[in-house]
Amino acid sequence: MTSWKYRYVAASIDGFIEQLVRYVNTGHYFYVTGIIPDGKNPESIDAKLIERYGIDCKRWERSRRKQAGFASVHYLRYERQFILVATHGQHAFFESHSADQLRDCRRVGIQFGGYSVRRSACGRTGKWHTLVRIDKCTATALRAHLLELALRRRKDQLEDEFRSVCFQPYRPVREQLLTILRAVNRKRKAAGFAALDYKCIPVRRRITKPFGQELVVDDANNSLYSASTSESGSTTSGKIRPTSSASACKSVKA
Repeated sequence: MTSWKYRYVAASIDGFIEQLVRYVNTGHYFYVTGIIPDGKNPESIDAKLIERYGIDCKRWERSRRKQAGFASVHYLRYERQFILVATHGQHAFFESHSADQLRDCRRVGIQFGGYSVRRSACGRTGKWHTLVRIDKCTATALRAHLLELALRRRKDQLEDEFRSVCFQPYRPVREQLLTILRAVNRKRKAAGFAALDYKCIPVRRRITKPFGQELVVDDANNSLYSASTSESGSTTSGKIRPTSSASACKSVKA
């Protein structure tokens, strides 16, 4: 029988987001983000935080705590950036952080790696959903970049630019990319150029393992996504992923 081990080190940004969405979907709305300073050993910080908040426990223990009115806390890290998420309930997690550090993803989205993750209620049905989109500053930079290329690239080259945008095509992300594509087509149409095909925007997400190597890419939609694992365990794709200062995690003292 294999021993149980709590996993918390994400292998890629997309894997980090995928696991984070799972936590948010199970009621982990409260969060604190931070960056491990240079010169400190990430593994020692991991061990300190996991022990401090009693995170390394099995599901049955979490269920027992929940029935007793205690919060569930999870820890997730990618390279030197980390996040602690918690559900409603009593826990030292809430006592250890000030109001400036503690956030609720139903009010303030979690920004990481160019993504924004937020829990939101549908205005039509009232049902709650976890929305993953490109954060505002990154989307603005991406729009400016593609509009700048609108009249400077051939149709096929621009379509490849859209395919190479390295964000998983969650529904809000697809809608953002479609908005940018329409703006590019309007600019090209005014100049007498051929419009881009909407099929250049991927519609299926890649299959990923949050704590392991990314699997084979999805070829059904002609996506150009690819990934390789470096010696450090992180994945790089060589595709477009604009970043902004707003995408960085707010630092807390580790």
